[in-house]
Amino acid sequence: MFETSKEINEIDVALVCNPGGHLQSMRFLRDAYADYEYAFLTHKSVTTSDLYQAMYFPKIDHKYRFGLTALLQYLIVFLQTIYIIIQYSPSVFISTGGYLAAPTLIAAKLLGKHVIFVENISRKTSKSLSGRIIYVFADRFFVQHEELCELYGQKAEYMGPII
Repeated sequence: MFETSKEINEIDVALVCNPGGHLQSMRFLRDAYADYEYAFLTHKSVTTSDLYQAMYFPKIDHKYRFGLTALLQYLIVFLQTIYIIIQYSPSVFISTGGYLAAPTLIAAKLLGKHVIFVENISRKTSKSLSGRIIYVFADRFFVQHEELCELYGQKAEYMGPII
């Protein structure tokens, strides 16, 4: 249905992140998922070419992040996530944010999967768009600055910086 970095047979943990800083943040969390079968759900790029196991979503063009085109692109990611859940049955989805987070984690939660979100370290005094959307769906919601606990509410857990 879509491109993978290698043949994938089983996934316990799905790691959802965009290439770049969100991917780097996910790599810093390696101790949390290294003992499980995992796969990255991301876009194909220079920074994702060396991933152990990855499934590549189609890239969402930034100039179409809002409007009908964006809605269709997010719907494709949502439907592909449902396919991943049916095909590979990961029990946990972890995301460090980015625009892949919302459609992927919403699909995962609606299908009864455990959802964990880690807010980006660059967010100290304001909520990210992904964070605002996923906060409602997340089973665990971690922030890297204590100030965000008050902004987000009682579900937010301070974990300190991951880097």
